[in-house]
Amino acid sequence: MNVFRSITLVLITILLIPFDASAHCKGKHSGDHPHCVSEPPPACDDTFPSFIYHVEGSRRSPGEVRLASSDVCRSELLGTGNIMGPMHMTADGSKGVIVWRENTDVDNQHIVRRLDFTVDASGNVDPGQPVTILPPVGEEQGGDFLSYDVTDVWGDATHNSLYVLASRHITFNSGPNAGRSLSETFIYNLNTLTGGTDTPLSRKIYEHWNGDSTVWWVDAGDPSALPDCYSVFYPQFVPTCYKAASLRFNPSGTRLYLDQGLAEDLQDMEVELWHSTMRLDIDKETVGSDLAQWIIGGPELVTVVDFRGSGGPETLGSRPAADPYTLPDPEIVGRLDILLNADTCAAQYSMHPNGDYAFADDFWLACIDTSLVGHTGFGNGQVWESADTYLFDRNGKTNSGGEIYRMTVTGPNAGIEQLLIKGSRAMDTGL
Repeated sequence: MNVFRSITLVLITILLIPFDASAHCKGKHSGDHPHCVSEPPPACDDTFPSFIYHVEGSRRSPGEVRLASSDVCRSELLGTGNIMGPMHMTADGSKGVIVWRENTDVDNQHIVRRLDFTVDASGNVDPGQPVTILPPVGEEQGGDFLSYDVTDVWGDATHNSLYVLASRHITFNSGPNAGRSLSETFIYNLNTLTGGTDTPLSRKIYEHWNGDSTVWWVDAGDPSALPDCYSVFYPQFVPTCYKAASLRFNPSGTRLYLDQGLAEDLQDMEVELWHSTMRLDIDKETVGSDLAQWIIGGPELVTVVDFRGSGGPETLGSRPAADPYTLPDPEIVGRLDILLNADTCAAQYSMHPNGDYAFADDFWLACIDTSLVGHTGFGNGQVWESADTYLFDRNGKTNSGGEIYRMTVTGPNAGIEQLLIKGSRAMDTGL
């Protein structure tokens, strides 16, 4: 009897030890304690790094920018605060750069910051330290109002070439231009914008003095030879009658795309609200990597829509080729479920560049690529991940904030949405 009880007690004790030890090891002891065994975290076999995203902040905690693997099995912190801006990575993912606008303590004064990060062969991330790159040292405006908008970054596979698109806005409070405002858009050589005192290499794309009816597309040709936006019958079909804003590179770095409205005084705000997607060709192969020698064309129309009429596509992102550093043929642009053959659209609009013909405001319907499937319903930002997929964010169904999804546009999974992250927005793949 006593022997039976003893054996029974021993067996019960043996059975209990693993559970007690497990609870014990999750307490103060580490995994190398004699009776504690570490359980390695599950391995992540999705591609890292793949994209950045912004975790929404709250009253108690600041927002975060994080670097994620393709299926978000792994996520690494890059920085906290309002680091929301375009990003680009090298082809092997070993280096990346984020550029964003930041407020200062002075009203109507904004600076531009950059953060460089690296990923070593073992996958370890070094987020680096942010530096201020705009305005360049010596170009601060003193008592004038100065602000920037940063819209895109593009680089080659190794980042030997690296460029950023930024708009500069100045309101003059003194001198001969007192009371006037100037808006300009530049391509900056980002490799010369490092926070030092060197003069950055730049190329002006556009200039507009506020209150002046004339906009100047620098590479569109002699302004006196361009159509007069106030005398042509249909200025909405003249690309140089549109202002510049939010320019961005296509993935191959061979075109600039932008979405913008017609100058305010050229449209009837009660009846028609004209908006366009345009593109500018960039030839840097013929002349080499010198930004000053690039051959940049004037703007050409891809879509023209009347938002008060049929509505239509806006903020069209350019789809990469299988090799993102080559120009696709044809080039597809799209947002939501509207995916257009940009080459077909541009060719049709180019037949009447002088505003002498009235296109229907739904002409873009003839350019839809029906072989591709986009997502339906409401969506915000959209960035291409590959020729087959893009990422987009939308408001969550609860109070959890934004949600980031992957959308497949072609192949056997075409039309399928995949939820990747909750409570986050503002993703960027660099394409």
